[in-house]
Amino acid sequence: MTRYLLAFSAVLFTACSNNTNTTESATTVTTSATNQTPIADYHAPIDSVVRVQLPSDTSQSYAMYIPHTSDSAGIPRTIIVFADPHGAGWLPVEKYRKLADRFGIALAGSNNSRNGLDGAQCAGYIGNIIADLHTRLHYDEGNICLAGFSGGAKVILQEAFNNSNINNVIYAGATIPLQTSHPIDLLGFAGTSDMNYSDLLTFANTVPAGSGTLVEFDGKHEWPDTKVYQKAFYWLTFRQVKDTASAKVKISIKAYETEIATEAASAIRGNNAVEAYQKYEEAAAFLNGVAAITTYQQKAAELAATDLYKKEAAQKSDMLKSETNQKQILMQAFQNQDIPWWRNTISHLRTSAYPTDKRLLGFISLGCYSYTSQCIARGAVANADHFATIYELADPDNTDQLYFHAVIAARQNDNVKALKYLQKAADKGFTDWGKADAEPALATVRGQGSFSRLQTQPSSGKGSR
Repeated sequence: MTRYLLAFSAVLFTACSNNTNTTESATTVTTSATNQTPIADYHAPIDSVVRVQLPSDTSQSYAMYIPHTSDSAGIPRTIIVFADPHGAGWLPVEKYRKLADRFGIALAGSNNSRNGLDGAQCAGYIGNIIADLHTRLHYDEGNICLAGFSGGAKVILQEAFNNSNINNVIYAGATIPLQTSHPIDLLGFAGTSDMNYSDLLTFANTVPAGSGTLVEFDGKHEWPDTKVYQKAFYWLTFRQVKDTASAKVKISIKAYETEIATEAASAIRGNNAVEAYQKYEEAAAFLNGVAAITTYQQKAAELAATDLYKKEAAQKSDMLKSETNQKQILMQAFQNQDIPWWRNTISHLRTSAYPTDKRLLGFISLGCYSYTSQCIARGAVANADHFATIYELADPDNTDQLYFHAVIAARQNDNVKALKYLQKAADKGFTDWGKADAEPALATVRGQGSFSRLQTQPSSGKGSR
């Protein structure tokens, strides 16, 4: 097994390891190659999202939402283009469309960029959407914000670093090394239970002062919920302000200041000095240039001078160092530890109440996703089975590991077992039947009637996280 693992040592983990429901229920919009496409064609019926095909390549498409606060004669000044790790462009668009209505920001999401493809290819898909929005809706790149989660975050960061006209980027769940020579504003989201939490903090510390802000929230490796992600809409609104005296801008500033004051007060009541400090730092960064920030800066400085803050900051630093060391131990364990060792280790992590142990569980899941998928691709079935077993111990409800088990069973000529795992995957929300249809190992399984019934089984939605 070691010789396979050594071959993987230079390969980065795929940033997201769970299946996401990618069934599109959007309306298809017929478009032309002209730059005179009426904006009315992009307005969806109430509570729906449209699907737009690129005229130059109809295999490429994106989900689109124009807020109902816009009329048929015009478009919002700003648009967010999303990259989802599973190519579910509709998912973030649908998730955040009510925020789009509230803030008057249009949304688009790539249906082609996804984990498992070449990074440059995915960045190209995003670039094609940008070009299409410019050609047909006259968006200039300065008013286009890129946003992504997990593998999608890596894609939009790569595109933004290579496109000097992109000024604003929102990332969550993963990063790539900072490598841009042009000014760019970065807003990040890091869930405290996200296995990439420490990496996100490290990346944020490399961003030049005044060019980036990181929002930490109580969550795992997933698109942030709307309560958390509304901060992205505030941030982008303030970045795009032209007239700070307008009534709409003043209302947004007041609403944000009220929310941040509530959050900071709650942190202080709970004796969470580091969290309160982060709230004041966030407010100073968000409001810089649109409102007075001196008070926030002073409050942050006062907190940073307290013994409580210094103690908490030191504890957090020590915790992150320990977590990094534990990850290194786990990386070595992937090469030389047997299933009983993994069973004991994972059992300990599962019963622990410490956030760092929850993140380490996610790290194991992520590693198993990467190793299992690569072993399957190389035909190393025994090794794939080993990692899939660890995967199931670490993340039993994850539909990817159930799908992998089905593929492995089929490779072992056990169609009954393969169908059993596919049934479990479907019960837990697996919907990527296009992938199953394209998997050569499942050829004989697809010929059975029960497989067809699985494809039409209603999704429970449990596969998403």
